[in-house]
Order: sequence, then C-alpha cells, then structure tokens
Amino acid sequence: MKIIDMHIHAFNTEINPAMLIEKMEKTGIYGGCIFSNWPLLNNKEAGTGFDERLEEVLAWCKGYEDRLFPIMWIHPYEENIIENIHKAVDAGICGFKFICSNYYVYEEQCIRVLKEIAKLNKPAFFHSGILWDAQVSSSYNRPINWESLLEIEGLRFSMGHCSWPWIDECVSMYGKFLEAGNTKNTAEMFFDITPGTPPIYRKELFNKLFNIGYDV
Repeated sequence: MKIIDMHIHAFNTEINPAMLIEKMEKTGIYGGCIFSNWPLLNNKEAGTGFDERLEEVLAWCKGYEDRLFPIMWIHPYEENIIENIHKAVDAGICGFKFICSNYYVYEEQCIRVLKEIAKLNKPAFFHSGILWDAQVSSSYNRPINWESLLEIEGLRFSMGHCSWPWIDECVSMYGKFLEAGNTKNTAEMFFDITPGTPPIYRKELFNKLFNIGYDV
C-alpha cells in the first residue's frame, strides 16, 4: 500500500525534493501534494507573486512527478486569476489550494474561480475550521459556508482538518453532499484529516467520521 500525504506546505523553505523524498521514505510515506507558498493577498509579509509561487512549487516536485504533486495556492481576487489558473494547469499544476482568511467561499468571485477549476477537472483543497492567524477570520471558515458549492457541477474539493472545532457541522455537511449527489449533478466533498485538530479531539473526530454510517 502506498501512503500519500495530501497536505504538505512548502512555504519559503529551501527547495530540495530529494531530501523530502528521503525523509518521507523514513516514515513510510510514498509521496504527497506540495502546496505552494502564500499568495500576497493572504499574507503581505510572507506571500509571493503568482509566477514566483508557480516556479517554486514546480521545482519542489521536479524529478519526482510520480510521487510529488504540485498544488498552487491561490486567492480568488488575485489579478488575472482566471488566466493564471489556465497557465498553472498548462505548466503541470495538479490542483489548487485556498485559505479563506479574508473572503467567504460563497462570494461571486470565488464561485467564478471554482467553476473554472471544475471545468479544468482539477481539485480544490480548502482550509476549514478555526484559523490561527491572529486575525478576525474564523467566520470565513465555518463548514456551513461550503453549502454554496452544491451548485458547482463537477467540482471536487476537500475540507482541511475536518473543520475543527466544527467537526459535527463538517460531517453533517458531507452527508448533505452525498444526498445531493443522488439527485443532481453537484460538487463532490472529501475529508482532509490532516492534524490541526488538537490530539485530544482526534479520537472523537474519527469515531464520528467512521461510525456515522456515511460512505467515507
């Protein structure tokens, strides 16, 4: 069995894919999805421009394209974002990362971007749940907000950290997407169980997630 870590942040670290693979192998991980650095609209201090992020994340995966998968972190209000999404896919980007730190996922511009991503048959990776950024931002990340994606046919998206502390809301939202999929063409929701949920809540999360009766 190959274990894939779907949630790896590169940030502004020295690019060394061989070292990353070596460390992964020591822990039994075959490969994973590598998220690019912050967009400037998410973090003015640590963020970088679109082209710089694109070059960086592709370099992280170079030579290991069958094991490391580049994911472009974007902000829906970046300049020329629709054109840049296409450029990223043409360059080899496998999906798109979002953190709603200063916008709601249901805003018109965000929905427009997600529809374009769905047309390109690429997945979207979302942070969800409380956001530890020292800003007033957590209301943007309540899982109930993602109900708006029911109308985006063909979109595949994941909810990072299962939306802790709103794990019940996240699990129930998944049930709604499952039911909607039985009657209409809609988006498909996935759980991202990456730690972020504090350890004392992990047992509760997994108990609910795997015993509620939904197909997970």
